[in-house]
Amino acid sequence: MATRRANGEGSVHRRASDGLWIATVHVGWDPVTGKRIRKTVSSKSRVEATKKLRAMQRQIEDGLPVPDATLTIEQLIERWYAEGLTHQVTLSAADNSRHIAKRHIYPTLGKKRV
Repeated sequence: MATRRANGEGSVHRRASDGLWIATVHVGWDPVTGKRIRKTVSSKSRVEATKKLRAMQRQIEDGLPVPDATLTIEQLIERWYAEGLTHQVTLSAADNSRHIAKRHIYPTLGKKRV
């Protein structure tokens, strides 16, 4: 019989459709919808999936953002604006940089994945 994992330990299971091992960890709650946010990694072996799970948990414990495979350039610039730029320069300079990004970068590169 399998043992239960404690809260925050994540989970590792084998996907039946393709046989990959999937490791999942809870990273927080969506402030808008209130739903749980989970990040998953996959691997061909259970050991490798567990290593990836532990690496992801270490990043969360260290306060680093978990890598997102679907992160777009637009999302990255918006995160940079909200978390860093507004604290480094005056508000008018930050707004000017954001306007330039919206006008010139988002139309051509905004939907590209990082």
